[in-house]
Amino acid sequence: NRTKQNSNNRKRYNCSTHLSFSSIRVVFKWLMRAFSGHLPPEQLLILWDLILGYDSLEILSLLALIILSFRRESLMQVVTLENIEAILSDLSSVKVLPLIQLTLSRD
Repeated sequence: NRTKQNSNNRKRYNCSTHLSFSSIRVVFKWLMRAFSGHLPPEQLLILWDLILGYDSLEILSLLALIILSFRRESLMQVVTLENIEAILSDLSSVKVLPLIQLTLSRD
């Protein structure tokens, strides 16, 4: 029983490690292009307004973390890079301002 549990833990760790590295590849693309080409144009302009308003690029990494957090359940169910990229590539439903406001208003 203990051997089976260790095997399952190893599989979970390997999957989680693979997921982390695959997610980082996608997130890196978002950050390098400041989400340009990934967000719908109106959301991209809102994001860039926030960057200018806060005078900080930290908004980019905050948004990336928020998106990963909101898509966590879907990400935990896949293991291939293609599936991870598919989940993270469609940002058409992302509404930048409400997500940032919700996150920044939490205690």
